[in-house]
Amino acid sequence: MYQRPSPRSLLCINSDIVLVQEHWLKPFELSKFSGINTQYDYYSKSAMENECETDIFSGRPYGGICIMFNKNVFEFVELVGYDEHCRIMCVRLKYAGKYYCVFNVYLPCQGSLCSEDFELTLVDICSFI
Repeated sequence: MYQRPSPRSLLCINSDIVLVQEHWLKPFELSKFSGINTQYDYYSKSAMENECETDIFSGRPYGGICIMFNKNVFEFVELVGYDEHCRIMCVRLKYAGKYYCVFNVYLPCQGSLCSEDFELTLVDICSFI
């Protein structure tokens, strides 16, 4: 019987790198990314780490970033790092004998604070380079 692929696995069919933002997963739920497609590996960070350290959690989940990559395409992939606000993640990968840095950057914006947050995020990005 034919089973239709899930929308999550369809992302992997057409892309060798998938950048995910606002996944809302808690630290102990990050392994869910491994079940999307077995040909992909990932680096992920939960924005909920501090909230999950206590036994009581209130409010809706938020944040989180992930970089998924096809293990069969890249010769080498390593996590360079992520920022403390869980808005930036960087990996270094090797493809066709050349090294590249891939950044996943989440830039939420609301009202007049937008430009200040944007500038601070750009400064954070520069710290990875």
